Amino acid sequence: MRSSAAVLSVLFIAVPLAASPLFVVIGLGNLGGSQSAAFGINGQGTAVGSAKLPSGADGAFVSSGGSMSALSAAGATSSQANGINNAGQVAGTVYSLSGAQAALWTNGMFSN
Repeated sequence: MRSSAAVLSVLFIAVPLAASPLFVVIGLGNLGGSQSAAFGINGQGTAVGSAKLPSGADGAFVSSGGSMSALSAAGATSSQANGINNAGQVAGTVYSLSGAQAALWTNGMFSN
């Protein structure tokens, strides 16, 4: 009897939480590859992360309103966006033949 009461109380507590979601799931899109993952989101709901490119490499992206855009960096073999602030500046990592380096994209323009 005791275990039944515990299960009922857990179910009772879970029902109100399920009725009012605290988040919304939105598809990110892709950059021509098979997968993408978000690593950061700002207060406006703009997400950033990394997506597979048709070549198989990973490419940094910014996604807003269901539209994904690549963040480019000259000479990069792959890249990843890790965070975005409310001003839209994106911080991440760019990988090249000479190694990894910190990256900043402001209005889609790369700087390091």
